[in-house]
Amino acid sequence: MNKIQQLIYVTLAPKVIERLSQELSVRITTEEMLLTLVTQTAKELQEVAELDLTYESIKAIYEKRDAFKSLSKVLATIELSESIIPDGVERALYEQQVKHKGEVWVIHKNDADPHPSIPHAHNYDANLKLHLGNGDLYKKRNIVGNIGKKALMALREKIVGIDLPTLAT
Repeated sequence: MNKIQQLIYVTLAPKVIERLSQELSVRITTEEMLLTLVTQTAKELQEVAELDLTYESIKAIYEKRDAFKSLSKVLATIELSESIIPDGVERALYEQQVKHKGEVWVIHKNDADPHPSIPHAHNYDANLKLHLGNGDLYKKRNIVGNIGKKALMALREKIVGIDLPTLAT
């Protein structure tokens, strides 16, 4: 394994990105992490690969990023004991799929896309967005289903300290 492959393997490991995302309360992609390391150190990829990077040094580099303040801030993460996505709603397919007892929905403070509601919830495992006012499920901007009022109310009850959209009648 060459130095660049080693850099990518170590710094972009899911545990590193997950820990950094949790500690900074933002959602970070692997591409964004590598781009940040290169742009913030003002070095070529090969030069970054030669650095002795630790988790703390990666975190320090990331915290200095100018655009850090404009990233979507995670307001809440909710894990449900059972799925609220109705049968028949197509889920995203990934190379590796980890099955959970329920789902995890993420609500961002400064989501760049106000669609479908302000705020709305993301289920990254299923690649879905949830309108928190009427329960509609979206893939991109297309409605693909609805979770139903009972499930929506159960989800909304778990969201604390966030102004939610008015419930549709």
